[in-house]
Amino acid sequence: MLDPPESQEASCADGADNDCDGLVDSSDPDCAEKCGNGVAVAPEECDGSDLMGATCESVLACPPGAVCDPAAGSLSCTPFCTLNTSGCQRCGDGIREGTEQCDGTDLGGATCQTGGTLGCRAPESPGSCTLDFSGCYDCGNGICEPGEKAFEEFCCIQDCGGAQCL
Repeated sequence: MLDPPESQEASCADGADNDCDGLVDSSDPDCAEKCGNGVAVAPEECDGSDLMGATCESVLACPPGAVCDPAAGSLSCTPFCTLNTSGCQRCGDGIREGTEQCDGTDLGGATCQTGGTLGCRAPESPGSCTLDFSGCYDCGNGICEPGEKAFEEFCCIQDCGGAQCL
């Protein structure tokens, strides 16, 4: 009679006892903590497609007191068996991520072209976490808008006329 092989499990996600020790996959200590074997075992956060039930919603917290949209996107696992949240986003957490144009005061460096205040649409509103240009004005568009007159942030002679810009 041959002795069971001394090697590790050949596969830790095939439902078979590959090393003849009577233990299968995640029940086999040979599979424990082996990053890259396809079976997530603590302290690994994940392993391959095994995310241990984690989702973008479960890993992206909404700050206390904040109003956030449900988290969305695609959670994945790094080659080092840690969760990769770069494909996730949660509008309202104050961090511009994923496909968000902005989040709270994080406008990603965007500004109004000629003046005014650029905003970010709030969570739970249509177009949440997209740039809100309603506070911007466009000097030279032929309309004397708030913010373009004298004694305001900026004076647009083209739109408001010289008399209003004195």
